[in-house]
Amino acid sequence: MAFEHSEFETFYRMLKAVSGDGDIEARSNAGNFILDERLTKQREDSYFPYVNPRVDKNTWDDKHKRYVRERLLVPPAPEPETFTGLNRSNLLTLPEEKLLVRLEDAARLDRVFARPVEKIIADFEDFIKDPGNEEKQAIIKTDLDNWNKRRKRRPLFAGFWDDVLDIFIDASGNEIANKEWAGLLRDRFGLGHLIPRGGKPRPVVLLRYPVKKITPSHPDNKGKIAVPTVLDGPLYSFFCPSPKKASGYGLPVNLDPADDFPLTEVLHSFIEYEPDFIFRVGWIHRPPGKTLEKARRIHLELLADDFEKSLPGQRGAS
Repeated sequence: MAFEHSEFETFYRMLKAVSGDGDIEARSNAGNFILDERLTKQREDSYFPYVNPRVDKNTWDDKHKRYVRERLLVPPAPEPETFTGLNRSNLLTLPEEKLLVRLEDAARLDRVFARPVEKIIADFEDFIKDPGNEEKQAIIKTDLDNWNKRRKRRPLFAGFWDDVLDIFIDASGNEIANKEWAGLLRDRFGLGHLIPRGGKPRPVVLLRYPVKKITPSHPDNKGKIAVPTVLDGPLYSFFCPSPKKASGYGLPVNLDPADDFPLTEVLHSFIEYEPDFIFRVGWIHRPPGKTLEKARRIHLELLADDFEKSLPGQRGAS
């Protein structure tokens, strides 16, 4: 299990204390570090300077942000540790034609594109309806060029199109007109931070692209795609590491009130968005269908027998 080596004694003791007390966000973040079975000793050793000689619940977030900045962002890192030999056991190879999907927050794109979000969404919708129009292509190409320059170059979470196909296409192959697709997709992928603000719906962009876009010159994409661990992004309470026995992929916490079972997700290296990636734009009108506390409790109950370790109040192995 993670961080149980003697040099992490103080850090691990803090994790145990926080995972059994405090608010749900703090408990979740600490519990994730205890539960993660996929961290290699090399990744732990890389994290050691950020929690040594001492870190407590009040300083941990800042220490972790520094780790993310220095070891996952390019630059200063030559490449994220996620895709190096330090994380070899978690690297994946996927079929190059496999379709991935990623939901992006569009709430602040007005700062990037220098026009109101409503106008941005309308321009994207126009492009989706008529992608062959050269004038609309030029607008979107310029937008994406600006966006790509501003995006942080760190590992990206993505899900599989096959897992969410039913939201958009029915059993007969017909397109489904569902204005709430964005909220449903947010729930299934456990993106609990994407909520309406100030009584206004939250705009999102859904991107869809094949695996071959991640490594276009190398059909063998191993080294650019990985199973997510707690060290592959900022502290995020809606995340939960996947037990090795349960899946070869990540398993996001499902916030859908009508479904408890998790989908699958992966991490991949940074890619620049292209016009062809823009699949849908929409608005999230409601909060998540489950609270974090309820969704995480159900998630851990479903996977309890697969985890090597249990948390306070969680049944299963200990």
